[in-house]
Amino acid sequence: MASGPLTPPEAVALLCEGFPGVEAEVSHGSPSWTVDGRSFASLRVNHHGDGRVALLLALPDGRASELVAAEPEVFHRPAYTRGDRWVGVELQVADWNEVCALVADAWRAAAGAEPAVPAPAVPAPRRLQPEEIDPLRSERGEARLDDLRRICLPLPEVTEARQFGMPSFRAGRKGFCTLHVHGGRFAVQAWVGEAGQAALSGDPRFRVPPYVGAHGWIELDVHDAVTWEEVERLVVGSYRHFALKRMLAALDAR
Repeated sequence: MASGPLTPPEAVALLCEGFPGVEAEVSHGSPSWTVDGRSFASLRVNHHGDGRVALLLALPDGRASELVAAEPEVFHRPAYTRGDRWVGVELQVADWNEVCALVADAWRAAAGAEPAVPAPAVPAPRRLQPEEIDPLRSERGEARLDDLRRICLPLPEVTEARQFGMPSFRAGRKGFCTLHVHGGRFAVQAWVGEAGQAALSGDPRFRVPPYVGAHGWIELDVHDAVTWEEVERLVVGSYRHFALKRMLAALDAR
């Protein structure tokens, strides 16, 4: 662990794992904690681009609704969670002592433990900087996005949107390129088809991404040195696959 004040992920891990019988796991890409096989906490940072540092907790019935109604700037009802017991706590603004007490409540509810079990003593974490929450707000992220815009936006009938929190470019209604962050590194995702995937698989800069990889997409690491002519060939090839005939005609007429 790094010296200095704890980050929210470090503090949450120490807090949750300080209770008896807790196991840490990764669920749907997020750090999560269970006791006796029952999930009681999960941490989401910038989930689908929402900008939050949110600790999700499964509380006794009725508590979640009460907290959201009382302090909507601190608590919210998280998406993609089952049941009405889950509440999201925004760690950037929440009182840490209250967070510790709520984690204890969530653990006790999942473990069926007596209220006498106290929360572990964990110091309050520091606030994360905007670029730590969303890498796209970093100097490198903004530069990569600007470079990708210079390639994509001049193409006929292209618009920029967000897909699962990531910048995505669409030819009409169909996405053909996304700036993605994987393992803290920036990558460009584009369609190349199965033959293209096979041809590029020997290059360590490329990987077949999960989910969309089954549909012919590839991912090129652009975190460090970038040959933008190569990126442009990749992106324009993907655009040509999804673009309508009138878009291709406009492109070829240039």
